[in-house]
Amino acid sequence: MSRRRVRLVDVRLPVDEKGRARIAACGDWHLGARHCMEEKLDEFLAMCLEKGIYLLCMGDQLEMAHKTSVGAGVFEQDDPDSQINRVIDKLRPFQEAGLLIGVHDGNHEKRLFKIAGVNITALICQTLGCRYLNHAAFHRVLVGKQSYTMFTTHGSSGARLPWTKIKAAMDQFRFVDSDLILYGHTHGLDHTTQLFRVVDKRNKKVSHRVRHACLTGSWLGYGGYAEQKNMPPVPIGSPIVTLYSEQNEIRVTL
Repeated sequence: MSRRRVRLVDVRLPVDEKGRARIAACGDWHLGARHCMEEKLDEFLAMCLEKGIYLLCMGDQLEMAHKTSVGAGVFEQDDPDSQINRVIDKLRPFQEAGLLIGVHDGNHEKRLFKIAGVNITALICQTLGCRYLNHAAFHRVLVGKQSYTMFTTHGSSGARLPWTKIKAAMDQFRFVDSDLILYGHTHGLDHTTQLFRVVDKRNKKVSHRVRHACLTGSWLGYGGYAEQKNMPPVPIGSPIVTLYSEQNEIRVTL
């Protein structure tokens, strides 16, 4: 697998015994940060691997603070080599099992690129032989008889309140046509739907279509920079998206 960015992921996902494919949209680990909930993350990843749940990494897997980063993170993290090696160790079993859809990078990985010109996420993907998704990607996902579209992005938002965070994801529908949007960065863990009126060309009638927007959570506990800046605590975890093979239906479990 090259280090070239994949803009469109076109995959067919095998279904389980219940006729479904499940995807864990899992990012904002901030691995190496003092408040990273790594043990809980490991438990979640082990559960996904055991149950055959596909993994999509949403960016900010690494903390990767340096001297010009906001806060005192450079003094509150494990060394960068340890962060990188642990990310690779966590992702390798998914890649070997055919369960790793791809890896986004986030603003924390971009920190290293800004100071040294090193695209660490692309190098991790090259090491693993998996798809490098850069900041955002489109997906066409075939599950049995059904076809779904997704737009996934690490995101970019300064929102602090739950309703402004989910609005950042919903705002993507202004210029993105997709069944599902997965949005990281905000550390929010949330899901909402919206009905859009559409013309059904085949049946020559006006119908409606359900679109989903989902914030993909984080594994960074409360404290440090967030507490200093009076940011509210957020739930720890990642959503699991279920795509069904017999009917065109999306369900999101938080």
